[in-house]
Amino acid sequence: MKVVAFYSFKGGVGRTMSLLSVAYTLAQRGRKVVVADWDLQAPGLSLMECMWPQDGGMPRLGILEYLLALRPEHQTRGDVSIESMLTAPRLIDDARHREEPDEKYRMKGDVAFIPAGDLGEGVEKFIESVKQVDLLNLKTFLADLDGDPRMVFKVFRHQVEQAKIPWRGEDQQGSPDYLLVDCRTGITEVGDLLLGDATDFNVIVYGQDAQNLEGLQIVLNASAREPGDLVANTMLIWSGGVQGQELLKREQRRRKQQLKDSVCLVDSLGLAEPFPREFEVPFNPELVMSNVPLVHRVPDSDFAAQFAEITDYVEERCLWDDSVVESLIAPFDPRSPESPQQRQMRIASATPAQKERHLQMARVDLERSRGLTSLLFKPPTWNLASVPTTDLVNEWPEGFSEHDRTLFIQLLVYSIALSATEKHRILGAASKLSLQQATELIHVLSEERHRCMSLTGIAYWQLCKTMLAAGMEWLVLLQNHYGASSQSAVAAEPARVRIQQTLEALLEGRNVDWMEASAAPLFPLLVEDAIDHLSQSKDPLLIPWMAGREMSPTSVRVQMSEMAIQNLDQADASAELRASCFGRSGVALAQHAGTIAEDERDQRAEWFDRAIAAFERSLEQRPDDAATLMGLGTALDDRGRATPEDEREQRAEWFDRAIAAYERSLAQRPDDAATLHNLGSALAARGRATPEDERDQRAEWFDRAIAAYERSLAQRPDDADTLHNLGSALDNRGRATPEGERDQRAEWFDRAIAACERSLAQRPDDAATLNNLLSSLLWKRYVELDQQAAQELLRRASDAADKLMSLDPDAGRYNFACVLAIRGDADQALLELGQLLSAHPERRQAVADDDDFESLQDLPEFQRLISPD
Repeated sequence: MKVVAFYSFKGGVGRTMSLLSVAYTLAQRGRKVVVADWDLQAPGLSLMECMWPQDGGMPRLGILEYLLALRPEHQTRGDVSIESMLTAPRLIDDARHREEPDEKYRMKGDVAFIPAGDLGEGVEKFIESVKQVDLLNLKTFLADLDGDPRMVFKVFRHQVEQAKIPWRGEDQQGSPDYLLVDCRTGITEVGDLLLGDATDFNVIVYGQDAQNLEGLQIVLNASAREPGDLVANTMLIWSGGVQGQELLKREQRRRKQQLKDSVCLVDSLGLAEPFPREFEVPFNPELVMSNVPLVHRVPDSDFAAQFAEITDYVEERCLWDDSVVESLIAPFDPRSPESPQQRQMRIASATPAQKERHLQMARVDLERSRGLTSLLFKPPTWNLASVPTTDLVNEWPEGFSEHDRTLFIQLLVYSIALSATEKHRILGAASKLSLQQATELIHVLSEERHRCMSLTGIAYWQLCKTMLAAGMEWLVLLQNHYGASSQSAVAAEPARVRIQQTLEALLEGRNVDWMEASAAPLFPLLVEDAIDHLSQSKDPLLIPWMAGREMSPTSVRVQMSEMAIQNLDQADASAELRASCFGRSGVALAQHAGTIAEDERDQRAEWFDRAIAAFERSLEQRPDDAATLMGLGTALDDRGRATPEDEREQRAEWFDRAIAAYERSLAQRPDDAATLHNLGSALAARGRATPEDERDQRAEWFDRAIAAYERSLAQRPDDADTLHNLGSALDNRGRATPEGERDQRAEWFDRAIAACERSLAQRPDDAATLNNLLSSLLWKRYVELDQQAAQELLRRASDAADKLMSLDPDAGRYNFACVLAIRGDADQALLELGQLLSAHPERRQAVADDDDFESLQDLPEFQRLISPD
């Protein structure tokens, strides 16, 4: 549930009607909305007949009675429930029952109303009760909750979210999507909700007269906040504009600029934050006389269209609007070479399930950003050297001031559109820039930063990640600079040491005193993501720097994941975030296991075991998460492959568990090509782990693997990896077919050959696929009765073997020796076998049993090669 507060410094500017128009528009779209009238001194919503119940009469319970029941002296504390205050306003009944010519105007959702209180017994009694509430001393309401006045509203919010609301309409069950709060005007306790952390988004409605502008300035400057918070959490509605009066409008524009200059904070880079998004609602005489919102009475009016746009922005900021999902699928990336057309195609191809997954990930990212936004809005200075940062440049353009130089460097550090290499190139060429070019570059970099700060909160995590990555790259650039500087080695050494110590602290998740965000519990997650981001970039500086100090990206990711998990309680993490952290840890652990040499089986197995445990802990929070189930399946599959081949039963058990995990994932995403591919691989591995004398069972596993690969190819017809694996499974299926069923065996090998050739059409020089093709050609030759056709198969096998040996002699040597033996080239075949068995003596028995070497069986040299002595 998202909470949106509507506030105005003065009355009469259309705040209540704006709230009602947004609530109505949200409900039209199918949202479940609760509207609460917290304006106890001027309860306008509660006095509007359209908000009363259909059976007539004013509401009897509301916020006033709720607050009185919270007073410590009341023994019946909490006896006024949310459910008892709810009213089903007749406005929504009227909208639902009238016929609409246009489907988009049909009421699909619902609005529930919580009034200010009992006005049925007269205003005097209501006013007397309001005095009893003593709003000036809200902290006494919940004395056991740290004396925080905002806890009153936070408790109310939680109870609304948990309430059992009798929604009307189509499939209307569960918690509200929105709680819209009508706040009292002026500087009040209830209005202070706007400035706190109890709401998700704030709408300020004002007129552009002097009193409103001065009051707005006071309100927006009334509490401490970070640069960027205002544009992130607030929008403005200017109500009451009229035509003409140009002199007055010029004065308004002057006052508005003064307001912006006063309100917009300056960050540590010296840049002012953007001003909030503003919508103008021109004066409409019908508003004065109307008892219902014009969006209901005249749904196709310009007024309704304007509030549709306002509601769009509210939904965007609250992660509801479809455009937000699109921005997640195609995220903000200044470096992306993707064209607008490609972006639209990617958005259009996303399924509803994928869109929901993107939203789920965005909400987790919002939570992960908690405590880290100082990196965005109060960015630290990354100059850790013993000389001014501006001295990084040999010569600046004439007339480029010291202030401009410093701003130039600071903006360059935080640019996420430029790589570290590009930044180094700019610094080297700075002396060649004209004053105009240098000034223009400051403008471009400033625009980039403003664009970042203006983005909605769903982008915060991505921005923090890329900015931290940019900062760490900058430190490496600085260290390289001082390593190659003209200063003496003695003078440069302190700078290099301090930079190295800082980088090491960041990569170990330790607090860095000059970076506020590094003290946040979830900072290790940010480091992990920044390292992952740099690992995938084209020309990173940090990754080689780490390698020079025997630090690998995977080991750092594992360490950061485990640190973050230890900090989850401190971060008061939700179940969603916990699931995400354990899932990410599983990925990092599995990736680290993959970096361990295959002959170190025990160590690989241990890391895969840890990865499996992490994925299973994630699934405790989110049992049906398809991505986590897929990750678990992959770790189980790899764990099976890390088990010695002679431990057939244990290998089979790991593969069985992997298959079960993949199938659970596919229950959520039936057509996911990657999961189907992985399922096919696990099924094929399960077939190979089945004893060869159990032909029927082996055949069944390979049949299922083939079906999974073909389902994957239905989504990705030309995927080379899947075609390669399909060819291997078909080859194995042919071998599992009884020798007497010659036609069936031939058919399987024909299909295997075709799959390998389709894969090679995508990757002509892939050694593994050539090896598979060669194997299937040789097997097909054995079941081919036509002598001419058999010779053609041998010719094709010879061509494949020659190409394979030119690409990867070690991978192709066995099958190349087979071809040589079949062709009668005994000397060359023995030479290749000698090299093969000297490197892989464990393959002696396979060579001895292979019919391809029948022509060599009686040769003493062959017998010596296969002899264990």
